[in-house]
Amino acid sequence: DAMAVSAEHTWHHLSELVDEHRQWSSQHAQASAIGLKSSLQQVVPTVGTFFTPLKLVDAWRAYDAKYGISKRRYVKPSFNEIRHVLNLSQVMAMSGRLNLVTLDGDCT
Repeated sequence: DAMAVSAEHTWHHLSELVDEHRQWSSQHAQASAIGLKSSLQQVVPTVGTFFTPLKLVDAWRAYDAKYGISKRRYVKPSFNEIRHVLNLSQVMAMSGRLNLVTLDGDCT
């Protein structure tokens, strides 16, 4: 089935992106600790500090289960959908340690 192959490809690609994010984040933290520019900082000069490891795979699975992004054939995830997954992963990473989380609602 073409849809199953497409969804599997999406999951595989997501896994590669998450691994790359983890490598860049780790290298960025190590370089920052000794006062060097990381590879990530060379690509994105305004990048800040990552304070929590993000649960990107868990967030993607939860978001995809609700919105079926991986089932699409021709429509790539939008910037806002990626932002929603990142926001969700941040909330998931902080769950259990916070009593209240508020998010700005004006799409900025």
